[in-house]
Amino acid sequence: MAGSAKQRLMVRAFNAAKGLGARFGSVPGLVDSADALHETAATAVGYDDFGDPSYRQGFDVLMRAYDEEARLTPFGRMMVDQQLLGILKNRLFAERAWAADPGIRATEINRPIFVLGLPRTGTTALHHLLGQDPGIQILEYWLAAAPQARPAVSGWAGHADFKRSARDLKTTYYLDPSLKAIHLMTAEGPEECRHLFQQTFS
Repeated sequence: MAGSAKQRLMVRAFNAAKGLGARFGSVPGLVDSADALHETAATAVGYDDFGDPSYRQGFDVLMRAYDEEARLTPFGRMMVDQQLLGILKNRLFAERAWAADPGIRATEINRPIFVLGLPRTGTTALHHLLGQDPGIQILEYWLAAAPQARPAVSGWAGHADFKRSARDLKTTYYLDPSLKAIHLMTAEGPEECRHLFQQTFS
């Protein structure tokens, strides 16, 4: 069986099994699960200050949209739950770091470079090309996915967050091999700022 067909079969089997289970019990909507997601994130991080509460406005709109418009399959719901949990955890990591060292906010960024463009116009290729210059500091995928003080490069391979990002990307490309040709991502490679902006849910 071809790889992509096998992957689709696995997802269909998951949806069928979970869908059958849902018929015999209620699955709470995302709006009803919002507080539980926050509690799970806080427990995982060991910190419960999510900072400026204005993000909840966009968060609540997104929860309603998922419940009322998305028509998620069980597999889709699982993926959304994991993504939302990851975003909330990253927000906590950032808030905790700022609380521990308020001076981070005063760090000066000199001569920033912005890569802007429509999809499929070569922006990813340009980003990777710029990232080859040792004089340019890029935002690596794994640090975008798990914001933190930048550790020494020599220790990245053994870092738990680096290894998790590598595993997540491997899973992503396993589920959709065609994505690699559209948007190449590696744990150590440059990544877009979406990981950071999504913490505001706006």
